[in-house]
Amino acid sequence: MAVLALAAAPLMEEFFFRGLLYPVLRRRGAAVGVILTAIAFALVHGSQYGWAWSAMLVLTVVGIVLTLARALLRSVAASFLLHFGYNLTLFVVLFFSTDRFHHLQRGP
Repeated sequence: MAVLALAAAPLMEEFFFRGLLYPVLRRRGAAVGVILTAIAFALVHGSQYGWAWSAMLVLTVVGIVLTLARALLRSVAASFLLHFGYNLTLFVVLFFSTDRFHHLQRGP
């Protein structure tokens, strides 16, 4: 699970969102490209968070930051490294806040 969450998912998502989708959307303007890419990123992840508006807002902001890194540095590697760091932070917080994953809630 850790390899998927920390490396594989960010790699695939960055290639898709910042490598393929952003350059297409950027043709409508840089700001439009950044915002639409971020919204698409949030929508893909929405079901993981039960479509909660606060989570969707955070995901949109994260998408904006990742896309800006890609746009300003002209590198998908930059957005991948940020995405990896973001996921690593979430993983570490979850690890310690659940007593090493011993107290995870079960799904409905």
